[in-house]
Amino acid sequence: MEQITGISLESMAGGAAIERFNVELAKVAANILDPNTPDRKARKVVLEVVIKPVSREHSVIEISTKTTLASPTPCTTQIIIGKDLDGSLVGSEHNPTQMNLPLGNPQPIKSNLIAIGGHK
Repeated sequence: MEQITGISLESMAGGAAIERFNVELAKVAANILDPNTPDRKARKVVLEVVIKPVSREHSVIEISTKTTLASPTPCTTQIIIGKDLDGSLVGSEHNPTQMNLPLGNPQPIKSNLIAIGGHK
């Protein structure tokens, strides 16, 4: 097959094709390193070159990139919902690893500050 002289992917649009690919490749690398995304899911960079002939001797070239990244891993939680004594909706997030606070009558905290010169 005959090669074309004077034009290449590297020179097309002043190097924009290669530059755009490299930008998207950096996004993929950052996405792979992101601890909030699955590490083994495939990512994809597509470099698309569309050639639209205007005539036999003249064409317009469009260069675009499309990137598919891994979505962040979902976060989950639990909520408790109900109604209070007035019938209003209430909700609370339930975290099984969070300690419950003791309920009841709180005891006043005694101060261990010592007054010096009339100031406390």
